[in-house]
Amino acid sequence: MNMIRFTLIARTGDGLPLVATMESQKEEDVIARHKKLSKGIIATLSPEYRGVAMPAECTVTADEFSFHYMTSSGVVFLVLCDKSYPRLLAFSYLNEVTRGFFDELKATSTPIHSVHRPYSFIRFEPSLQSIKKRYINTRQLRTQEDLVDLSARIQSVDILDVRDVLSDDYLIAASMKRKPFAQSVSVKELTQAAYNVANVLKTEIGEAKGTPESQQRRSALLVWLSLIICVVDSLYLVFYWTRWEAPNNMIRDISTGRRSDPNAFETLSFLLLGLMTPIILVQAYHFNLQSHLPDRLANLSLAHWSLTVLQTIWALVCRNNVPPPGSTANRVYQSGLQRAAAWFGKWCMPLPIVLVKVVYIVLIGFAVGMGARRRWKRFKPSGLKD
Repeated sequence: MNMIRFTLIARTGDGLPLVATMESQKEEDVIARHKKLSKGIIATLSPEYRGVAMPAECTVTADEFSFHYMTSSGVVFLVLCDKSYPRLLAFSYLNEVTRGFFDELKATSTPIHSVHRPYSFIRFEPSLQSIKKRYINTRQLRTQEDLVDLSARIQSVDILDVRDVLSDDYLIAASMKRKPFAQSVSVKELTQAAYNVANVLKTEIGEAKGTPESQQRRSALLVWLSLIICVVDSLYLVFYWTRWEAPNNMIRDISTGRRSDPNAFETLSFLLLGLMTPIILVQAYHFNLQSHLPDRLANLSLAHWSLTVLQTIWALVCRNNVPPPGSTANRVYQSGLQRAAAWFGKWCMPLPIVLVKVVYIVLIGFAVGMGARRRWKRFKPSGLKD
């Protein structure tokens, strides 16, 4: 099946249901368990919820179904759909429901906070059924929404599993159990987990909170560190690996093979870092504009950071192949950067270069780590111990 099953509109403060669609007995038997879960999801949006509140818009998967919800002006609009139903259409449906509901409120002049009885707005149920009917046949749908803009917006909407959102009380009431760890881990879920970690980088750096001045300072720091890393890696390739003292010597060394042959990992890491560093510059530019970053940009930035970590570890554990300080052996073939590197004995890269990379690693790692910690606290099920 590929359809909308159930719609619920409730007040976020206390979870009071305002209106819900009435389904046939046959349909009710199919979704009865999941309707119980909808109350738990709405409860997580309450200010009194013990955990950190859920995002304003989210998709929560539950076996063969998915919940999609959005909040507006103290009201949550939640729809239960088949898992195969397009998210784009689900949120388009919610947008139309939201607009229709508030139009109804304006016509009746009934404040949301003044009602105390459940389903006080049941008169809106026929309108819900009318909108739902149009969204059942997706091929002939004529939506009032701008699907292009909506598609871009829902890319940033989180997708969570209901077992990671609700406490055991709600799951038991719906006859659901948490998956054992061995059964819950799959290649697809591990891939999604890695993708979520990459998105932390986007969230924490690209959409970081703070004053414009603090954002500009962080952006400038990323720009300068990225420029330094890019220049250092480029020069290091030329000076350290070609023994370049003059253009003629460089051409001669390349043509005759008389150069310090690097390890394959060193070659690839420096080349990739040089190519990937401009990505950080673009990221800093987007950060300065306080706009959302594309997911691929954030993922490549995280890859750049990971590669810098490996490169720095390599510098810490390997031995330099240039003569020790004071030695005159083969000095004629050494560039100025090689002679500087000789002062640091075991370092494959001069110590100042390593320190710059370490600072960069710490900054990005701190942003990702703190973001992951906040995400864990945000979505930690209520009542579970560490």
